[in-house]
Amino acid sequence: MSDIFDSKVSFAEFFGWKNHPFAVDYNLDCPFFSNHEKKVLQIANSLLSNGKNFVVTGVTGSGKSTLVQFLISNLDKNYYLPIFVSYGGLNRSGMQKAIGEALGIDMTSYATPAIIKLQKQLKNMATGQKSKFPVFFIDEANLMEKESFRDICSLLFHPDNRIAAALVLVGDVSLKQKLSMHVMASVKSRIVSIFSTKALSHNESVDFFNARLKSAKAPNDLFDRDAIEIIASSCQGNQRAIINLATILLEEAFFRNEKTVGSHLVVECENMTI
Repeated sequence: MSDIFDSKVSFAEFFGWKNHPFAVDYNLDCPFFSNHEKKVLQIANSLLSNGKNFVVTGVTGSGKSTLVQFLISNLDKNYYLPIFVSYGGLNRSGMQKAIGEALGIDMTSYATPAIIKLQKQLKNMATGQKSKFPVFFIDEANLMEKESFRDICSLLFHPDNRIAAALVLVGDVSLKQKLSMHVMASVKSRIVSIFSTKALSHNESVDFFNARLKSAKAPNDLFDRDAIEIIASSCQGNQRAIINLATILLEEAFFRNEKTVGSHLVVECENMTI
């Protein structure tokens, strides 16, 4: 059994690529974006340049994280201070602490309420010599407590009504439903737009797949054409599903000592992903 895990040949050596084309920790310099996503990025960038707030929603695996991370990476760091916080089950005080630490505030002292510390820090940042405009990116916002929504909204404006920061909420489709609730009216009133990611079309799925291969400098024959077509059809435009299935197929091809993933392998392995 140990022989299975003792291969002296790495994936990169066996398949002949520079990077694993479907590794989740591999950051693409220029990810593939559908026409819809390109439009969202263009509008979102324009909104941020005017200090406006918006929401990005979509089903799991539809490309929200890739879109938002690309948006963050392309903000001019001379003018913007992106602050990314993943909800991750944090309660109200936990969210305040996470934001404070991202802003460089000592949150261990309880002499001053945390929200006041955050507001003062944003005011100081706005009046500093090298001031940067903060942009809060809150991931998994659909799970966040309503009090945390209100806390964050209280940070968006200075006492004199000047814009202090911009807010981008990211979450699954339930986030849009949550914001439509009456108790969230004060939060929704500060949101300019709600963008929804969409499933890729069949042709876009094929282009997405090939873009990953090209970026990783993988061999042209790593997947044959029929295999890519079947994967695109099977995954119904879900980017994460495409990545997961492709990863399993490469694992199986490596195990079988096959350097090209053919359609026969896709048919055999389709049921191995969840």
